[in-house]
Amino acid sequence: MSNTILKIITLISLLVLSDFALAKDIYYGSGIETVKLVYGQPTIFRFHKQVRTISQIHRFDIQPADQNDPDYSVLTVKPRFTKGTSKAVFILSDGSPVNVKLVMASKSYKKSEAFYDFKPKSQLIERGSDNSNLPVVTEIELMKAMIRDDLVTEYKKKNLNKWINSHFEKVSVYLKRIYTGKEYNGYVFTIINNRRYSGISIDIKKLILGDPNLAVLSQIDDEFLPQRKKKSKSTTLRIVAKSSATYGNVTLPITIVKPKKKSKKGGK
Repeated sequence: MSNTILKIITLISLLVLSDFALAKDIYYGSGIETVKLVYGQPTIFRFHKQVRTISQIHRFDIQPADQNDPDYSVLTVKPRFTKGTSKAVFILSDGSPVNVKLVMASKSYKKSEAFYDFKPKSQLIERGSDNSNLPVVTEIELMKAMIRDDLVTEYKKKNLNKWINSHFEKVSVYLKRIYTGKEYNGYVFTIINNRRYSGISIDIKKLILGDPNLAVLSQIDDEFLPQRKKKSKSTTLRIVAKSSATYGNVTLPITIVKPKKKSKKGGK
């Protein structure tokens, strides 16, 4: 571990222990709060509840301030670019949304606030240590986050492009993304129909993942993919399963659908 990283971790630890005495309070409501960040420098966000999901923000690195003992009410936010703005939505463990407009600035911008303390306008809730403050992500919330391509706290998200055997000729299936958690796993598949003379139908009600079936929820963008003409047709399938499930054991309920022949018109 480099000296720079050690210095950052030490600084973060000291300021966490001091209860963020120098933090700037932001009282949020239904509006959007604007925060200015400096490129290359981590800024601490503290919330009165732990963060459950975060809207996908490709311009920033967001992670718990303490990697050894993750607390998702205290996050570091670090811009990856020198300019630009992004809107972020932090969903807390009690369901409250915190809408933030993140404005990136270059290193030449002198920012006095290195820490922001987000508190609801309705009341000031001090962060406790009881179990009610833990971010619990249900299977439905995980599915919603997968559809939005959001980050999910306490879940490891990994992008893949792994081929999965569909057991059907000219039907390609790829595992594109996986969410790994203690209670559930989330899988995002891409299904491609390369067949020129027939379409395919996917009945997710009959989907099976493992034996016994460990799939809890499933969602697909398009249940029917028509035959290939100029380009292949594709759709996205998402599955939430128990954490003991293995994506390689998925059985996709695919049916080949041949186009109906046009009936010949009879004479008068």
